[in-house]
Formats: sequence, structure tokens, C-alpha cells
Amino acid sequence: LCAGGERMQQETTRERLLESASREFLSNGYQKASLRTICRNAGVTTGALYFFFKDKSALFHALVKDAAEAVMQMLYQHTSFEEEVYSNTDQLMDMEHDIRFAQELISFYYAHETALELLFNCSWGSAYQDFTEQIIAYLVKRNTKIISAMVKDDDTVFNACTLHWLSQIQVEAFLHILSHHYSQEQALHQIRIVVTFLRGGFEGLYQQAVKN
Repeated sequence: LCAGGERMQQETTRERLLESASREFLSNGYQKASLRTICRNAGVTTGALYFFFKDKSALFHALVKDAAEAVMQMLYQHTSFEEEVYSNTDQLMDMEHDIRFAQELISFYYAHETALELLFNCSWGSAYQDFTEQIIAYLVKRNTKIISAMVKDDDTVFNACTLHWLSQIQVEAFLHILSHHYSQEQALHQIRIVVTFLRGGFEGLYQQAVKN
């Protein structure tokens, strides 16, 4: 019973530290966040913090790791499915497929808003400061593979510059919506508009590529 009570107390302390750290990182960003402030607001000593977390990096990692991995897994599943489909057909998938995935990402953001806000806007100076660029790099790699399966021998329209640009605007369009702090309903509506616009531009480029 005593051991169980001690474990419960430790878990409570750890949760207070994470809650305090989350507020501090959101207010000041990773680089300027103060461990002393985090401990003071959590009502614990710095020794208690170091019992649970090696350093500030480990504390931030605990807050964002699961959300970061989940986003990358969602992207992997989506692009893997597209890659499989386009390896067997040159017909474009229904636009609703893209809209559904974009809305899934929006919904995931609102379900894990604090962790993703930390990742996208408060991570400078941490091991996650390049998370957005990592997503773009991943999309460039997967989009290149998908386009290569769809359009044979085209290096004029879907060249390296185009593929990087397309990948970047996909990510930036998503982040732009989130930056306005819409309600989830508004964000889901807006991402449909954005995806419709982006898909129209892509279809125009695709038609040009297949004619070459």
C-alpha cells in the first residue's frame, strides 16, 4: 500500500511538472523557458524535476513525442496508400480522398492542440525545431516516388523544384489555417476549400505533364 501510494504521488508530481512545463513552453518557447519557473509553478524543487527528467530537452520530448510520431505515422499511411494505388493506375484518385485526410489531420490537431502547438510554434532550440522541415522533406521524397509512378519520363513539369514547392505549400496551407485559431468546425470547412484549390492546380500540372 505504501509503495502504491508513493508511485501515485510520483505520478502526480510528474503530471504537475508536465502541466507547468507546457504552460512555460507555450508562453516563452523552448529556448527561453526557465526550469526554475517550471518547478516553482509546479510547487516542486529542481531536484524533483531531475528525478523525472534528465534536462529541459527530455521534458519537452515527453510533451511532444507521441504527437510527433502520430503525425508522421498518419503521413506514412496516407502516402503509402497513394503510392500503392498509383503504381497500378494513372487515374487520379477522387478529391474527397485528399479532403478526408486533410480533415483527419485537422481533427487530430484539435484533439492534441497543446502538443502540436508546442511542436509547430514553440520548439526553436529543441531537438524538434526542424519538425516542419522534416515533414516537408518526407513529403518531397514520397511525392517524388508517387509522381514517378503516375507520370513516366517527365522532368519538365514535375521537376525537383516543383515537387519541393508542392510539398511545402501543402504543409504551409495547413499551418496557415491553424494560425488563425478557428473553431474546429471552421478549420474543417476551410481545409476543404484549401485542398480543392490545391488539387485543381495539381490536376492542371498533371494534364500538362502527361501531354509532354
